[in-house]
Parts: sequence; C-alpha cells; structure tokens
Amino acid sequence: MIDTGSSFLAVPPEQYHVLQDSWRKDLSDLDCKTDATFCQSLKSCTEVAKLVKPVGFQIGETIFDLSPTAYLHQGEKICQFAIAENPLDQHNNGNFLFGDLFLKHFYSIYDYDQELISLGVNIHSQSLVQMYPKGQKG
Repeated sequence: MIDTGSSFLAVPPEQYHVLQDSWRKDLSDLDCKTDATFCQSLKSCTEVAKLVKPVGFQIGETIFDLSPTAYLHQGEKICQFAIAENPLDQHNNGNFLFGDLFLKHFYSIYDYDQELISLGVNIHSQSLVQMYPKGQKG
C-alpha cells in the first residue's frame, strides 16, 4: 500500500472520475474498489505504463503533464495509481493536494511575502514530467 502521508496526488472528484474512466478504457483489469483510496492492476507497472496515457492538470495558466511512470507505484504483486480523489474536496471546491509523487519532480521556491510558489522541472525528471503555458504543447 502507498504511504498516504504524502506520496500521492489528490484531485477534485470530477477530475478523478474522468481519470478513472480513461484508465478503464486502457486497462481491462483496473480495480478501483479493493483499495478505498487507489485504483490498481495485477499487471506490473512496467506493463501498465505502456497501456495508459499521461495525465495533465491545469493550474492557473500552466499545464503539468505526468507520464504514467510518474504516477504509478509498484506494490507487492500490484501496480497502484498514486492519484486519488481529494477526500477534503467536498468542503473545498476544486482543490488539489500535492504530495511528493508530484513535488519530487520539481524544484520549488516559496515566496511567503508575495504568497507565490514557483516550480521548475527537476533535471532528473525531464523525461517523466513537463510543464508549459496553457495553449502550448510541451
């Protein structure tokens, strides 16, 4: 099981259900019921990564694309999708929770005075994630 302390990305329910539908089209053995938080497959993550598509999120005017390898987690005899529905979103409309699944791929700068967070792709993650302005493909 994934350590849910910070190892996942939680998205608003509407977006999560769209992701599940997309994964179901690509992966016949997708199981989103056995684990209360994460979808999973009995295939290896190497196999699953070849079948599913990258996941993209728009935050502000920036698009963040994660390759399947960036959001899959190999467990014992299962491959888990480390993107989950935000359990707090019923109270906070449209919020994302970014754990280390997402943040480990980026350099981050926190400017508390300006209330600004700046992100840049970590050089070691350039093949796994992309970020680019809305309207441009990375």
